[in-house]
Amino acid sequence: MRKYFDQYYPQALQVAAAMRQLGEDRYVWTTGSWLLYEYLEQATHEQHKRMDQAVADGDVAWHALPFTWETEMLDRSMITGALGLSQSLDRRYGRTTTGAKMTDVPGHSRGLIGPVLRQMQIDAGCCSLLSKETATSLGGNVRATNKPQNGSAS
Repeated sequence: MRKYFDQYYPQALQVAAAMRQLGEDRYVWTTGSWLLYEYLEQATHEQHKRMDQAVADGDVAWHALPFTWETEMLDRSMITGALGLSQSLDRRYGRTTTGAKMTDVPGHSRGLIGPVLRQMQIDAGCCSLLSKETATSLGGNVRATNKPQNGSAS
């Protein structure tokens, strides 16, 4: 965690700001909601200000999942609670997160994640280990967003 807070986040903010200023391709650091939430809880005033600005500039985004998880180890209430972290960030920054990124695990039970993601209006198609057909059956359209609530793109 310290490596993210002390090295990865500062470097990502630097690269994203430099690329944005060049006016060419954008670099957006997308992170799990728990890691960003924890960073903000532990950040100094100056670090918090920099991250707030990076989010406002569209340089940093989060997805709905807090971290890589093994869905088979979680029950519905644990999933719902964990997804609440992205909703907390959404409220803080006036955004609506509808995408979920999932990697590094062998698979996910549709019966477990489908109803919860659908209930929370999270696009299951963004779970990278789901096929397009599975994502569609869960209500997904294979597209992630973390955008301002006014509808403009980040």
